[in-house]
Amino acid sequence: MRILGIDPGMTVGVAVLDTDARTCTYSTQTTDDDLLDAIKFEGGSRGWVGAIVAELWINYGRPPGQGSRLAIGQAYWLQREHGAHMLSRPDVIRILGMGGSVGKAAVWGEVVRMLGSDQRGKLCPRRGRKGHTVTGREGLASWSGSDPNCPACNGTGYEREPGPLAHVKGHARDALALAVAWAIRSGELIDKP
Repeated sequence: MRILGIDPGMTVGVAVLDTDARTCTYSTQTTDDDLLDAIKFEGGSRGWVGAIVAELWINYGRPPGQGSRLAIGQAYWLQREHGAHMLSRPDVIRILGMGGSVGKAAVWGEVVRMLGSDQRGKLCPRRGRKGHTVTGREGLASWSGSDPNCPACNGTGYEREPGPLAHVKGHARDALALAVAWAIRSGELIDKP
């Protein structure tokens, strides 16, 4: 099942979790003006996305500012128009098995523990050398364009491959955490031992 997680606000985080492959297939940050386009691109509730999850804003005794009012409006619009499921930040923390007042870094650490590394890859140190890139007929056989005989990268172009969550940045991390928490609560995703 594919779950579209949305973190509303001035900068909107969007992430798609594929529970069968246990990975994030798409992530981006967008503005309020482009939120509708992001939902249409992902198919919305009637497309290939099985569920939409949005963050529910909680007051905590402070008056809402402009960004908070925007997030509240976006979340309720998503719920009314697209059938989005709502989860608050404390719900996400509780579902992921953490307690107390934890920050975004701890929540992201739990998502990384469940889905895989978020480390950036290390490019091959030999990639700038003249003989590293294969050209001509040999280049057509090598899809990466790198020398398949390179001892450092074996033709991949990376000395160390990037993790499966390396492309998830900023507010998209919060959106992915929402999708993971909803998938666990609904039984679509089982935590790794």
